[in-house]
Amino acid sequence: MHIVVCVCFVAADVLCTRLAAFYEPNEMFRLNWWQRPLASVPLHLLKYCDHHKDASFDIPLKTLHQYKIIVCTSVAAGVLDPRPTSQYAGGSSPLTRQFDLVVLDEVSQATEAESLVPVSLVKPSGVVVLSGDPEQLGPVPRSPMFRAADMHHSLQERLLQHDIYENIRPYFGEDQDHTEKMQTHAFCKFGVYLRHNYRSQVNMHVCLIFILCHSFLISYSSISL
Repeated sequence: MHIVVCVCFVAADVLCTRLAAFYEPNEMFRLNWWQRPLASVPLHLLKYCDHHKDASFDIPLKTLHQYKIIVCTSVAAGVLDPRPTSQYAGGSSPLTRQFDLVVLDEVSQATEAESLVPVSLVKPSGVVVLSGDPEQLGPVPRSPMFRAADMHHSLQERLLQHDIYENIRPYFGEDQDHTEKMQTHAFCKFGVYLRHNYRSQVNMHVCLIFILCHSFLISYSSISL
């Protein structure tokens, strides 16, 4: 199985650090944007990167297919496009095979255009996992044209408006079978709501319920927080 995980810039290093306990440098690759300062990379992650002596990063297109996991940002994932490129004119790109699993974290903060870059890499029989909360921070487009063209929404937000995702929406109201409906529809073929909140103190958890209408959340945080 070949996996692409797209997270924000800082989170990519954190994720690689945790996965390093399970994957060797020949199994996992931290794909950096070529302009990233080499000094900003944690020393223990340098062996998972490819860089030149002049401190610039390289993108080893010819060998990327050997890695089980590639960690990068959504925009940087564009170099994984399996279509032929001018560099390989007259032949196929070494990334002609597509990925089995594409995971996007905090996708609610990315524009649709940014999210579609890695999504386009999954093969027809593959799986795309979109993780995020469209009720919290959304995309921050820099161009007013994005809003004018109605492109300031996240891919996750737009997908959740589709009928096929209706079953993963939590039910609201005071009907007697409310709890039963929640348990039945909290998970379906197309998605799942994470109901256990471990990060918010109880009083803050109440705010989340009223402000974000996340009445399905259950606080599991320690009282000492």
